[in-house]
Order: sequence, then C-alpha cells, then structure tokens
Amino acid sequence: MNADFSFVFGGSEFSSRNADYHLCAGGRYCEPGSGVKVTQRVTEYEAFDALWWTLDFENVGDKNSPVISDINDSDLVVGLPPDPPLKPGFLPDPQRTRVVSFGGM
Repeated sequence: MNADFSFVFGGSEFSSRNADYHLCAGGRYCEPGSGVKVTQRVTEYEAFDALWWTLDFENVGDKNSPVISDINDSDLVVGLPPDPPLKPGFLPDPQRTRVVSFGGM
C-alpha cells in the first residue's frame, strides 16, 4: 500500500503525485537533477490494525542536496461522519472554521 506524501525540496513543494519526479527502481521516487531518492516504506501491524509510514531520503549524487523540510510522510483524507452538534441546533460556520493538522515530527 502506498499513500501520497509531500515535502518541501529546495523551497519548492513536492508531492508524490508530482510529475517532476519519476518512479525509479525499487519503488523509489527520484529527482532528476539532484541525485536525491525518496523511498516510502509502509509497515502493517495486523494484530493492532495499524500502519506505520516512513520516508527514507538518500542523496546518491556527487553534491549536497537542497534543503528538505516540512515532511508529511502520509497525506491522507479520511472521511469520518460529523460529530453531533455541541448544542442542539448549533453547527459551526464552515466559512470561519478550520481544521488544524500538525504534520511531520
């Protein structure tokens, strides 16, 4: 199982859906100018109904890579039913309400 992932590479957004990188041998994503390879590993723990996603970064080029930051090893959208209103008849205004998600480590 592979999930989408994202990070910032040298100041530019990268997503595993991005065509600038290509899938190379071993399920790795390769950046064509820097020699950076990204491998996504997904480990399933069936006994606990859990998955563990990690990204491995490897620089196989002959120079330093650009800075890699804001790593999100799994970009998922999980559809969940809405919580019941806190007060009968009260629903938050979707134009003024936002969901905050903390990514990376």
